[in-house]
Amino acid sequence: MAFNLNLFILYFSFGLLSGGFLLFLSTALRFPERKYQSVLFMTSVSLLYNISEILVVLFDGTGHFQASLITDYIQQIIRLGYFIAIPYFIDSYFDVSPSYELFNKKVFTACKVLTAVLLLTAVFLPELYTDSLRHLKDSPLTAFRGEPGIIYMISEVILFPLILYMGWTSITAVRRVNRSNEMRTLMLGILISILFFSSAISKTLFGSFFPPFNYGDYSRTNTGLMVFTVSVIWAIFRMFLTRARDTEETQKKLQVSDKRLYSMVYIDKLTGLSNRHAFFRDAEEIKKSGGLKGSTLILININNFRDINESFGSAEGDEILSEIANLFISRLNQRMSVYRFGGDEFAFFNPFSESEQKCIESTLTIQKWISEPIITENHTYSLNCSAGLFRSMGDTLNVDDMLKNCSSALRKAKHFKTGLTVFNTSLEDEVVNRIKMVMNLKEGIRNNEFHLMYQPIVNSEGVISSLEALIRWNHATGHARPPSEFIPVAEAAGLMPELGELILNLFFKDHLLIREFLPDAVISLNISPAQLFSNGLYEFIRDSFEYHAVDTSKIQVEVTETTFISNYNRVFTMMNQLRSLGIIVALDDFGTGYSSLQHLQKMPVDVIKIDKSFIDDITENKQTVSIVKTIVDLAAALELKTIVEGVETAEQFKILKAQGCEYYQGYYFHKPLILRDLKKVSTTENEVII
Repeated sequence: MAFNLNLFILYFSFGLLSGGFLLFLSTALRFPERKYQSVLFMTSVSLLYNISEILVVLFDGTGHFQASLITDYIQQIIRLGYFIAIPYFIDSYFDVSPSYELFNKKVFTACKVLTAVLLLTAVFLPELYTDSLRHLKDSPLTAFRGEPGIIYMISEVILFPLILYMGWTSITAVRRVNRSNEMRTLMLGILISILFFSSAISKTLFGSFFPPFNYGDYSRTNTGLMVFTVSVIWAIFRMFLTRARDTEETQKKLQVSDKRLYSMVYIDKLTGLSNRHAFFRDAEEIKKSGGLKGSTLILININNFRDINESFGSAEGDEILSEIANLFISRLNQRMSVYRFGGDEFAFFNPFSESEQKCIESTLTIQKWISEPIITENHTYSLNCSAGLFRSMGDTLNVDDMLKNCSSALRKAKHFKTGLTVFNTSLEDEVVNRIKMVMNLKEGIRNNEFHLMYQPIVNSEGVISSLEALIRWNHATGHARPPSEFIPVAEAAGLMPELGELILNLFFKDHLLIREFLPDAVISLNISPAQLFSNGLYEFIRDSFEYHAVDTSKIQVEVTETTFISNYNRVFTMMNQLRSLGIIVALDDFGTGYSSLQHLQKMPVDVIKIDKSFIDDITENKQTVSIVKTIVDLAAALELKTIVEGVETAEQFKILKAQGCEYYQGYYFHKPLILRDLKKVSTTENEVII
């Protein structure tokens, strides 16, 4: 039996189109994108057309004329599917310019309308497809000779430029933006298939120039379909290879991004230690796996570390923190994890149960490491630290409570300078009481439960020269609370701005009354660090003093030495602003903040208040007398006034007066007084023995 090229191409095309259909069907189901759906639709139309060609060949071979005629008829209807498949494929697959895309949508709409018209005509007017013998017209040239077959002619006339339009679109898309191998392969396949489609439509024209195209129409058509399908299959295969490679690269990039994100979230950038977020993550995992019972948390805070930053710069401070972190990394055992919580605070977490004594020994060891000399490029430092220790003894404790309790122990250690405090139930009670006090403070501020008392400050002759306004809280329960009890709580709770505003309003109310009997006395007001560092303090003082017509030259503001050196630059600026209003600035508790003489010389202050701690033993300690004498002489050299706080006995007063002190404050002269008693004192002869 002789080899039949036409039949080989026909059946080979069927196999190829069937395989392509299954491939594109799975692709469209896996990736529900329009581009793959359009390829599936194009392949489906091509497969149906190929099957119709096979049926035509089979029926022609058996002599079933009517069956062959019906198959031809169905084939022409299937052929109309290309009118929709080609524009849909172009619209979905190619990346073209917006104007080209708009034009293609118009072409798509026109093709859909034309397809509907031709389909309806083919169904209801089938005679237009055939001649008088019911033979299907197979060439548009016959229509030009006046014979029937107009609709068949239209389909061929429209399909040929539509295929050329698809080829031109592929070239335009590749030239414009998409230069991928996938698109180049697809474009080449489309151009080759156009040649075969064209030869099938106009075999006379193509057959004249290219004899190989003289074989049957179905062979040329199916060759075109086969080339197109192969090009699409190969293009999608290359696309999948590219996507797989891109996916692998993306996975690698994601792994790098995950590591980078992990580092950003859980690693301290400066020291390389785990951070606060990492502690919560680790502690929560321990809690889920077996509970926190028996675990230990240690919080370490380096004392006076801010002084290093302000004196030598933050870069020097960062270098010290890095050295400390390296020390922890090299010496800690595997049972304990270290975290940097921020600033100069470190946390040590041990999830394994150990005795309290063992935990204390571990803490003391860490403190000993920190106390070792730390050498940087510029200096050698000897540091010390405060530590809070908490051991979890219950199963129901959560991570927040553990950290809260350990923080309470650390605050206690820093406040009382004990070095190390172990949390116990009394500290827990203290935390509860502190929370209650905060609630009571808020209520007290709302209900105006506060009032001012004034302690006179006298000169060496016992004459009142100034007053210090002191806040008192008459709690609703009738229990009066001293400032030493509620001021630290108010500062920690962030209530000082509200409380400070309340104090100033009370002062404005008392001010006019005081001026009636002490017109020239300077009135001193205390400003806490929280107030000092709040925004808008200067503007509030300036505007409120102006509104109440207060003579600022008779107003003194007291700032503690510790506050001054804790944030020197900021306080320096604020004090200069207040002095520009004519307000007197006093340095309170002088001698407790370890400020240098160089700082004192530059401080924008007018008055030094010598702390009570220097006065308590002045009658017994000659060294204290010498210190006070030095301070008084230094103040005189800097043209600063001195006020001595806490004078309680005549003997203390006598010694202080001999050292040249100018002004005195204390119970030996006057205790804090309410306005009524202050008026009595100011209008009667001073009874203090001078």
